[in-house]
Formats: sequence, C-alpha cells, structure tokens
Amino acid sequence: TPPWSRACNLFFTPGVYHLDDTIRITNPDTIVLGVGYPTLMPDTGKTAMEVADVDGVRIKGVLFDAGTQNSPSLLTVGEEGASADHSQNPTIMQDVFFRLGGTVAGKATNSLIVNSKNAVMDHIWAWRADHGNEGSFGWDVNPGDTGVLVNGDDVTATGLFVEHYNKYQVLWNGNNG
Repeated sequence: TPPWSRACNLFFTPGVYHLDDTIRITNPDTIVLGVGYPTLMPDTGKTAMEVADVDGVRIKGVLFDAGTQNSPSLLTVGEEGASADHSQNPTIMQDVFFRLGGTVAGKATNSLIVNSKNAVMDHIWAWRADHGNEGSFGWDVNPGDTGVLVNGDDVTATGLFVEHYNKYQVLWNGNNG
C-alpha cells in the first residue's frame, strides 16, 4: 500500500506525478490540495484516485491526466451502490480538471464517477483532447466513453464543463441533482 493511502491529508506541489497504483482516500474529512495544478497520471491502467463513501473529503486544484493504458476512471468518489447520507458534510471537488490526450495518447473509460450522495462539484473541466501534441489525439487515439458519470443522488454541480467524449459528455443517473 502506498504511504499516501494512509495519510490524513495530501498536498501536491506543481509537477507530474506518475502513479503505478491507485491513491485511496478512506478517511473522512481528508483534504487533497494541489497548488500550481499538479498532474496525477495513472501509468498502469488503474484509477488514479478512489474516494471511499465517507464524509467531508475535499479535493481542490488537481489535474487528472490519463495515461496510455486505459483506466476505468481517473477519479471515483464513493463505491458503486453507495447510499450513505452526506448532506451535513458532503465530499466537495473544486477546480478539478481531467484530460485525455493532448500531451500523450491518454485513455480512460470515464474521467469522473460520482457514486456518493450529496457530493458537490464546483468548476470541473473534463476534456477529451481535440488538439495537442501530434499523435496524442483523434477519435480512436485517446478514447473516453464518458466525461462525468453521476450515480449518486442529490449531487450538485456548478461550473461543469465537459467536451469531446466518444459516447456521453455527462451521464446523470442519480436523482435530485
């Protein structure tokens, strides 16, 4: 288990962080803070970050950049079927960006999956590259099915920008969003 999986808070400085395993956020009220838009890139086809269905996680100022091996998602908040009520202390994602292609021919089935109830997304940009470095973009070069997949109920999104995905920009399955 990587040491950051046991941390209470994570602070990322500018740079590209190549990940060979998933960062797992399991503690409630964990803060994941990036300054200078650090880039988290899964190199082995795993999800870059998974957040357990816990209260009060904050993720701010981070760029998730798909690696060349397909990942099921870049960020997943809550496990599939999550049902805990987080209305008093929701997970909040602010200024979080997702990129498939543009720098490398990145691949991810989904950029962001939100399974937790009551999650808040503020200023989220999910981009499947339509331009960039030669060989890093094209309909079949940097595949991504869905930009943002919302399965949780009572999820709020403000400033949600999603572009160029192969199947769905946003697929909202949750209720009362």
